[in-house]
Amino acid sequence: MIAALHRMNQIQAPVVFVGAGLPQAAKLAGDAKSNAERLFAYPEIGALDPDAARLAIRKPIEDEGASIGAAALDAVARGTQGYPFYLQAWGFEIWDQVDGPSMELDDALNAKRRALEALDDGFFKVRTDRLTPAEMMFVRAMADLGDGPYPIAEVAAALGKPLRSLGPARAKIIARG
Repeated sequence: MIAALHRMNQIQAPVVFVGAGLPQAAKLAGDAKSNAERLFAYPEIGALDPDAARLAIRKPIEDEGASIGAAALDAVARGTQGYPFYLQAWGFEIWDQVDGPSMELDDALNAKRRALEALDDGFFKVRTDRLTPAEMMFVRAMADLGDGPYPIAEVAAALGKPLRSLGPARAKIIARG
């Protein structure tokens, strides 16, 4: 794909490619083809600020002639921390479960459980199924530590293992995305 896009760029073909990936996408593309870093822009897309997160939920609902209360919007914005994929999953579950034209805090809180289950079963399961039991213990230790970043020494301490023993597992987890 990179070679084909490079060729289309050389002949100035009217082709645009838009893609998305995890943070390691730029490195993987560079590893696959050395000129990839010159072919593409790699803008980082992070979390939305709270106002943008509320808008991302509210606007599609209002565009369909329905409404969502301020408390529900606040719960979703806080609960997702503005992360776009989580916003999408939670918004889908709210919309899917409510029959009436208005959605309130109880609806948002009920949808949260279903959104987390959907993320666990879809988004995360595909990735964690690739891990060995030892790598899964590493990932669980990181999750138990909470929001990062944190030094790898904290993961080693949580696992009760020497720091130097975690390097290979960490490298494999990163390589698997």
